[in-house]
Amino acid sequence: MVQFVNLRELKISASKVIRRSRKGDIVVTVRGKPEAVIHAVGEEDLELYLMEHSPAFRKKLDSAIEEARQGKLHSYEGVFGEPQPKKSRRS
Repeated sequence: MVQFVNLRELKISASKVIRRSRKGDIVVTVRGKPEAVIHAVGEEDLELYLMEHSPAFRKKLDSAIEEARQGKLHSYEGVFGEPQPKKSRRS
């Protein structure tokens, strides 16, 4: 469920609003119009969230997908500069 908060309330009760964001996104409004979204992110999700919202990362990903469609594939070593780690055998 999306919640709404105006900028004045956010200024007065920022901590409370941040806690509320754990239950769902909060749209911040200024003069009744949406200006921003507060989205709760845990430590484990932060890196993924930043990558998903990075225009530079998205551009590189789209380029890589297009290269793969064209059959241009790269080795693990070519991408990461080191040999691929060996998978451990389970006994």
